[in-house]
Amino acid sequence: MKKKIIKLIFIIIIISIICFIFNTSCQAVITIDKTVSNNTNSTNTLYNNSTNTITNYNEIPLNNGSHINTLLGISQVMLVFIPLIIVVIHYIRLCFKVHNARKSTDISEKELKNLIKKRDSFLGIGVLIVVISHVMSGILSVAKTFKPIIYLYPKDNNTKVSVKLCKPANLVSTYPKYSNGWNVVANKDGTLVDDEGRKLYGLYWDGNYKAKIKFDTGFCVKAEDSAKFLEEKLEILGLNYKEAEEFIIFWLPELEKNKYNLIRFKSIEEINEIMPLEITPKPDNLIRIMMDFKGVSKYQEIPKQKLATPKRDGFTVVEWGGGPVKGKII
Repeated sequence: MKKKIIKLIFIIIIISIICFIFNTSCQAVITIDKTVSNNTNSTNTLYNNSTNTITNYNEIPLNNGSHINTLLGISQVMLVFIPLIIVVIHYIRLCFKVHNARKSTDISEKELKNLIKKRDSFLGIGVLIVVISHVMSGILSVAKTFKPIIYLYPKDNNTKVSVKLCKPANLVSTYPKYSNGWNVVANKDGTLVDDEGRKLYGLYWDGNYKAKIKFDTGFCVKAEDSAKFLEEKLEILGLNYKEAEEFIIFWLPELEKNKYNLIRFKSIEEINEIMPLEITPKPDNLIRIMMDFKGVSKYQEIPKQKLATPKRDGFTVVEWGGGPVKGKII
């Protein structure tokens, strides 16, 4: 009997590990749904950290985000419920054995006590396995969708600007169609004209990225305070009235679905890691705003995130986006 229990526990652990690996792989891929770009000056540059340069951006192609999100949900259910079902079934079997042993006249008192001991021991071990599998299922916290938009504001009208997304293997959809970059003529007011003569106000892309989502700092905002919160924070983060209005119109309905939202803005380093940009000519200023948010049922204390206001003089590139975080937060 002891060998059977050990074997069962070993099987549960193996299943949990397999589910966890699968779950982690799925969680690492996050869909990016929308990006638009606006520029204002440039020299060929890869943006990263304080130096605003990135040279390492090779990436293995990833699967479509919608499929990944489906697999992620399935793997989370498997990781929690398969061990739970196995533990419950085996514990019920042990309970029946104890029940039958009490009625039987062929089993000694010592054997009965051993059965009861095995049942109780397995209950403790089973609960521990279920708790561990549940914790493992939420180790990575991920955003399901990500909707950035980028604007270009050159110092002079009729400025030729080239914009490249430096992880093209991660792209799912783009507009205008992305082919080794976008080449546009940009004006000071942010209007763009592409190679085919189309008038645009930004550049769109969606794709996949891998990241861990952390809420070590941020804000907890009540649903009805969301608009006022965004007005205040987006001004601090450097968006003008038009950009801020587009951001709010897009995300306000999502934020108001939840009673409260935990909100955090990614650092420029995090955004550059997700999708580095190569822009020619080089912008004087690059503003990239990405908002992670997670709906919660009640107010939660969280250390306030410190936000800095960037400069908007000279050639300026602005990008905004965000997405809901699914699963447990770190």
